[in-house]
Amino acid sequence: MLLLEPLWVYASVGVCIASGRKYLEKVEDIWGNKYLTTILLMISCFFVPVENWILQRHTDWETTFIYPKDKDETGLLAVSTLMHMLITVVAYYTCMMALKQYGHEAVIKLSMWSFSIFFASQGIFYDTLMYAGSYSEFHNGVQKSLTDFILSETFRDAYLIFFCVFGPAFYGVLVSWGSGYTKQEKFDFIKQLIGEATTHGVLIYSSYFLIALTGVLGPNYTVSRLGVVIFMHSIPHILVIAPLLLATTKEAQD
Repeated sequence: MLLLEPLWVYASVGVCIASGRKYLEKVEDIWGNKYLTTILLMISCFFVPVENWILQRHTDWETTFIYPKDKDETGLLAVSTLMHMLITVVAYYTCMMALKQYGHEAVIKLSMWSFSIFFASQGIFYDTLMYAGSYSEFHNGVQKSLTDFILSETFRDAYLIFFCVFGPAFYGVLVSWGSGYTKQEKFDFIKQLIGEATTHGVLIYSSYFLIALTGVLGPNYTVSRLGVVIFMHSIPHILVIAPLLLATTKEAQD
């Protein structure tokens, strides 16, 4: 999971910038403004601490069973922190450049594709990325089901507790930056996000379906796995987009 998390960070930063385009389009100094400060605080104070806590508790799973938990993870935590903050700065810069040169539609595409790849990958490769066992169990070929993962401490910590810690900060930025549009602008923005996510879904689902029929990835990658892919791709997008309905409009503010 640690290898995929740059996509999650990038998407989180990008969708906030897309949401706040009304304000960010007016920013002249992209490095000296309150919006960059807010994004850095959001990631450094909420994302990174809980992510490093999960990494320390579930080192096997976070490193996709490359690095066992019984080794010293001090260096790994340092690398994780540095990686997340570097990705945050890269995401902010590239999305701001895209916003100024190509408009908010480009930022929507960048952020939503990051979300789509991150979550769809978990669905396609769930038997590795959502494996409930330990380093030794994984490498010894011990079979674990998706239900085992959902009932595990790993799922509780990495999904539920992470969501409870990072979610309020992320939603706070997303909704507050998305306020101030007219009612029509707000729904147009939400419609664009839904349209982009839907397009990605069609491309990803149909591609996986064809791949499953050919058997290129092996016997485990059957058409039945498509249900997990759809679930892992669609539900997170709903959780990202739906809170924008809470953003206040100019009409409401007036």
